[in-house]
Amino acid sequence: MAICNACNNKSLIPDKFNELVLCRVCSLKLMAPTWKHKSYQTNEEVDEQIKKVLEKCEKNGFSESVQNQLSNYLETFKRDGLIVELYGGAEQTITIFEDRVLIDTSSNFDYKTINKLYKRVVSGKRGKMDSFDLDPAVTSKLVGSVLLNAIPAKGALQKTVKQVGMSVVDAAFATESQGQSNYTGNIDISDKIIMLEDCVSATVIKPIDEEEFGFFIINTNLETMSDNVFVFSSFKARFVLPYLNEFITRIDKFKKQSIQENDLQQQKQLIDVPSFSNYEELKKLKELYDMGILTDEEFSAKKKYLLDL
Repeated sequence: MAICNACNNKSLIPDKFNELVLCRVCSLKLMAPTWKHKSYQTNEEVDEQIKKVLEKCEKNGFSESVQNQLSNYLETFKRDGLIVELYGGAEQTITIFEDRVLIDTSSNFDYKTINKLYKRVVSGKRGKMDSFDLDPAVTSKLVGSVLLNAIPAKGALQKTVKQVGMSVVDAAFATESQGQSNYTGNIDISDKIIMLEDCVSATVIKPIDEEEFGFFIINTNLETMSDNVFVFSSFKARFVLPYLNEFITRIDKFKKQSIQENDLQQQKQLIDVPSFSNYEELKKLKELYDMGILTDEEFSAKKKYLLDL
């Protein structure tokens, strides 16, 4: 039988926090069931939770040792470089880090409907979708690389197609004459990790009028225009858009910084490397020195002259 580290009473059903053991009563005093298995969207949210737990510890007279162990336990919920984890209201989660993005997709998705919606939006058709747009079967030529889930919706969109174990559905579509952008590639059902350094561009297509979903498109290949797409519902748009726009700004800053660093490196190489003509002269000079025609003093003096030292 375990001993509670807070009240020293025996417990048949202890609650563990790494090495710390609390009885059910002490655990409930801290409202541990509400935060122990919670998924935190930001590291700042973890800090707020630590503050609340420590306040409850003080209120209930828990020792400093118990408080420190609980604080250390909650610190493990933080993720290095995490900016925010967002649920888009479409069974899809995007987690934005300082150097990468993770797009997680559940096994439930209506990929045919989403392909239809995605093709419609990127080809320039916006606003309310007529009923006849939903009925035809969607062919394999619909859309580019999209990570999709079951999308809760109304009416004809309520039907969910479950495809467990399906990893990749090859697809491509030709942009219609009124289209805005060319997006081609594969529909990738698996989870996706996109590194910031691999991002070429990113675009947000916000839902308008009666559209139920928006799309965040991250392009990682300039030649194939392959897309990585995060789908979000219209009622989540106001919450997710500031973070998505911030990531677009982050991509732009990273690209500019990379260009500046490359320019500086090239300038440094131009400064450090002698000119071609000087290089040839130095080569000839070294040959004369090796043949014994030039003395050490002569070789050293001429070398300094050519290197402008």
